[in-house]
Amino acid sequence: MASRLRTKADYLNDLRDGRNVYVGGELVTDVTTHEAFRNAADSVGDIYAAVSDPKNEHLTTYIEEETGDQCSLTFLRPRNRDDIVAKRKFHQVVSETSNGLLGRTPDHVGSSVTGMASQVDVFTEGGYPDHVLDYWRFVRDRDLYVAHAVAPPSGTRSLSSIYDSSKSAEPVRNPNALRVVDSDSEGVTVHGVKVLATSAVLADEIWIGNILPLRPGDEAYSVSFAVPVATEGLKLISRTSFEGRSRNIYEYPLAATFDETDSVLVFDNVKVPWERVFTFNGIAASVAAFNSTPAHALANLQAHVRLLVKSGTMLGLTRVLTEVIGTSGIPGVQDELRRMALYVGMLDGLIQGQENNPEPWSSGFVSNNREVLYATMAWSSQEFPRFALRMRELIGGHPFRQPADLSAFGNDETVDAYLRTSGQADLGAAKEHYQLMRTAWDLIGSEYASRHLQYEMFYAGPPHVTNGHLGRAFDWHRVDALAERLTRRIREKTDAQPA
Repeated sequence: MASRLRTKADYLNDLRDGRNVYVGGELVTDVTTHEAFRNAADSVGDIYAAVSDPKNEHLTTYIEEETGDQCSLTFLRPRNRDDIVAKRKFHQVVSETSNGLLGRTPDHVGSSVTGMASQVDVFTEGGYPDHVLDYWRFVRDRDLYVAHAVAPPSGTRSLSSIYDSSKSAEPVRNPNALRVVDSDSEGVTVHGVKVLATSAVLADEIWIGNILPLRPGDEAYSVSFAVPVATEGLKLISRTSFEGRSRNIYEYPLAATFDETDSVLVFDNVKVPWERVFTFNGIAASVAAFNSTPAHALANLQAHVRLLVKSGTMLGLTRVLTEVIGTSGIPGVQDELRRMALYVGMLDGLIQGQENNPEPWSSGFVSNNREVLYATMAWSSQEFPRFALRMRELIGGHPFRQPADLSAFGNDETVDAYLRTSGQADLGAAKEHYQLMRTAWDLIGSEYASRHLQYEMFYAGPPHVTNGHLGRAFDWHRVDALAERLTRRIREKTDAQPA
């Protein structure tokens, strides 16, 4: 039996591949050492360390039936409920390395690729099922980190049309959207922009696909493929790095450690070999890759387990803070903590509900139950802002009572003032109090925290999208039958006892 697991050192070494990452106008030559990404890369490395740790192998690995090799559970194609439970426990191990603060970890898109490889017949018309299977094997056997970008840039609308009602206000497709511009015996050439590639700066590979509806005539845009991040002609344009803006981990403990960043991808006439093309001129197959395979379900199982770990962290930290600031005994505070616990408990129950009735697929594989999955997705994304707001309310103005930076602890006057303000006995306790408050603010109030709130609200799309998924997966016949049974009983009672 061979191990297909990467170590932390393997992962970090593989990131030094000459990828073209831009922060503003600066070309970053090594993301493992650059101040904008080095700590986040190290945090992802901790995931690889946890997964490859022999002490965790019963939770993080499986034996691949095709090869007999030991692989990361990311790549297990589940056949029964036990497999879904194993994947859920695996995602928890991964999530706990960052307390749920890294979203698109290697087990997210890796799970999506695994889901596609679990139902490859959807690629038969307009796609290449063998290519999908081979790619799953490729990333499985190398334990690679795959990111994805599955949406076009926004449609363009000129400013003149916005401010001049006489001009057309109809949005049009952005002319820079990624599309096929040429094809030959070797592969396809793609050109244009794709968004939004969370964690791509830290990944090995990028899967390009389409999760939004396409229209007849969009065939050139319907291409799906995968390329290494270091592909020639591919540029990653990073958003503002919160890690790069952080002066130190002491003052910005979360932003400086767990900022996975997001990037816009720009392809300049990139040649993609045929073996890495999964759909071509196939609108239906391109969208079906996510919605007609277990891909969306398995990827979002990771997302929900990760959110559960993060929410539990927030609840636990809030309890600690109420003890520190002396409000934990107030009945109203206790009630709000119980309301936060309600969210965590409900989320936990919904996740377990996904595995209790696995959904069978015609291929013989299963996924977590999509009706419960989409209920979890819609409910959690819409309720999380209320959950986070309760944490803000319970902390109150205490984050604003902290000194501006660490230099305050090097001045006797400001040290004395802070000891009085915080009620701490000595300098060591005061520094711990300060960092606790800075951690809380990084969770709920900083620019980094705002990105997290936006992420949890929209990682699966706006409410009409998540509600739409639920509407399609929900068993409406079940509730219609209940309503029909009630009305039938009423009619029978009425007929038996006429007025």
